[in-house]
Amino acid sequence: MEVINYKDYLAAVLTQFPLRPGTDPSGWIDGILAHTAYKAPMVPFFQITPEVSPAQNSDGWVHFSSIVGKSESHQELVRRYFQQLMPWRKGPFQIDGIPIDAEWDCRVKWNRFESKLPDLTGQTVLDVGANNGYYLFRLAEKKAVRVLGIDPHPLYFKQFLALNQWLPQPSNIQFLPIGYESLPQLESQFDLILLMGILYHEKNPLLSLQLIKEKLKTKGKLIVESIVIPGDASTVLFPRGRYAQMKNVYFIPSVGALESWLFKTGFKSVELLSVSTTNSDEQRVTPWSSAASLDDFLDPQDKSKTIEGYPAPERAVMIATI
Repeated sequence: MEVINYKDYLAAVLTQFPLRPGTDPSGWIDGILAHTAYKAPMVPFFQITPEVSPAQNSDGWVHFSSIVGKSESHQELVRRYFQQLMPWRKGPFQIDGIPIDAEWDCRVKWNRFESKLPDLTGQTVLDVGANNGYYLFRLAEKKAVRVLGIDPHPLYFKQFLALNQWLPQPSNIQFLPIGYESLPQLESQFDLILLMGILYHEKNPLLSLQLIKEKLKTKGKLIVESIVIPGDASTVLFPRGRYAQMKNVYFIPSVGALESWLFKTGFKSVELLSVSTTNSDEQRVTPWSSAASLDDFLDPQDKSKTIEGYPAPERAVMIATI
């Protein structure tokens, strides 16, 4: 049975985004693949590489198509193949006519910062916490020459590899299943970095920002998005237990506190792009997601509060420059 070779894929990525001198690529890759999730092989959809067309994203959906066509039997196989990789958190995608409407409609967030993107022609871009890579495909359409996503969760890596089969090869869109803590091991620096929905999951958000800032080129830009709470520049929420049913939430800043964190870590200019309340148009249960989403995480009697009694999620987007 033919399988997707994780090691070969990662070795190919490191030819575009090499490790620092002195780091053994083979040992580094073996360390990643020691995770038990990679013991089970991933079967490719195509037994031979198909002829494919690039993504067309004019409606915000990331579209993929192959010359295999859109017969009912083919579409049913596509549906079953991608259903094996549920739940899908980020999207939307359409593959050979099959829509994957994920829990998060990422078009909403994309529209909050797209107009502020710099000219990416010939640029190198990194998405930290890329999930399955939705924003990678959107960034690539902006003519970035190299686009890298990182996320340590094996399911998201496998979702990306499934989608990657519909990309023309060789591709300028790549993925490494690592966290931001591994960024110092990479030689590459980037013109633009996205850091969205990550900081409030970190026990040390200032260290996270510092490590990420060090991977920016001179005059590089960071687009950061975070849940925020009401308050002045000294206000930060540290939930005692869960927040909106998330157990791994540590520091939720106010808008002013988030701005202060960015200045504290060495960014020279910070611009607030938007503050918006998360609603069920953006995050909701779909046939491709898990059984619970935003509405289940809010107080049923007062949607301005989480089920734990904290302020309901608002999200701020900022762009910062070094």
